[in-house]
Amino acid sequence: MQIKIEDELKKQIEEASSAFYIDWYLVASICYIESAFNKDALRFEPGYRWTCKPEHYARLHHITISTEKALQMFSWGLMQVMGGTVRDLGYDGKLQDLLDPKTNLYYGCLYLKHKIELYSKIEDAIAAYNAGVAIRDLNNNLKNQMYVDKVMTVYDYLRRV
Repeated sequence: MQIKIEDELKKQIEEASSAFYIDWYLVASICYIESAFNKDALRFEPGYRWTCKPEHYARLHHITISTEKALQMFSWGLMQVMGGTVRDLGYDGKLQDLLDPKTNLYYGCLYLKHKIELYSKIEDAIAAYNAGVAIRDLNNNLKNQMYVDKVMTVYDYLRRV
């Protein structure tokens, strides 16, 4: 495995992480798994159904309600934060601005911090970052264990190099 983080991006990740008292290696690992450090990453999530006040934000940004709903169903940028999630966290800017690394890292770290405070195990917080909640089966495996394992593998690698 070889992972290269550009100096400017590393600095932005460190700044956002430290603002929320999160290990920057963890944030970098999530960025790598979610977007391969592509600040312009954009993915439509057709199964996502938790939109937040689309009527309000549509009026605010002079777009249709259906456009706002659709935009909230995209994951954006480095940390692939969901539009609906950041609306719920209080973001009232244009969702397209989540492609700005500083904005994306701020809201991604804010969301991750909420999950870390909610769960006692970091693996559960990572699972919840990805899926909204951490769900374990009868064998105590996380529903999205493969995602958690990928993040933790990158995390362990980054800490060693």
